[in-house]
Amino acid sequence: MIELRSLVKNFTLGEETITAVNHVELEVKRGEFIAVVGPSGSGKSTLMTIIGLLDRADEGTYLFDGQDVTQLTDDEQAEIRNKKIGFVFQSFHLLQNLSAVENVMVPLLYGGAGESRAREAAAGILERIGMGNRKEHLPNQLSGGQQQRVAIARALVGEPELILADEPTGALDQNTGREIMKLLLELNEEGQTIILITHDLGIAQQAKRIVYIEDGVLREENVQ
Repeated sequence: MIELRSLVKNFTLGEETITAVNHVELEVKRGEFIAVVGPSGSGKSTLMTIIGLLDRADEGTYLFDGQDVTQLTDDEQAEIRNKKIGFVFQSFHLLQNLSAVENVMVPLLYGGAGESRAREAAAGILERIGMGNRKEHLPNQLSGGQQQRVAIARALVGEPELILADEPTGALDQNTGREIMKLLLELNEEGQTIILITHDLGIAQQAKRIVYIEDGVLREENVQ
């Protein structure tokens, strides 16, 4: 599904150039569950923004489903991002004035779906992940773990090929974090491709593959 070839991303701070992603090589097959683990400032979040087509590399090649996306316009990249990639973030990013089901509907409505179909699909995905009985609740009426489940439902509702989860347990207590990891593992068992970004090795070790990143350089270790 994904092939990264000698990706480089630099940032300029004053007169200093920082290489956040340093000639990264990575392949991700459909149906894999990969953890990218590294300390703060290691380059893992920068790598995720490139994979998620939120930013561009300065050098190298990125193939998504065999297509070199580095050659696409911003609009063409946005179309792939909206149709094929779902995002889950540490801070949920739910709209506070919308119910759970309305939050999950947002990507479908943005993509042009009718309200009736969007609501049906959103309610179905919430039911699937154990939030069917909370679908009319506002975010402030939900626990942190429940809010993250809604965020995961929102990422899944468009049936993306890839889920990018950036520190999805970072704002949760340990027990709730385990519940969210269990849900992600169940989704992966159903065939969902997942790339998890984390600084927590204990979280990373639950994935099928671990990729370590430090100073922008990748090394890999097989888990299972």
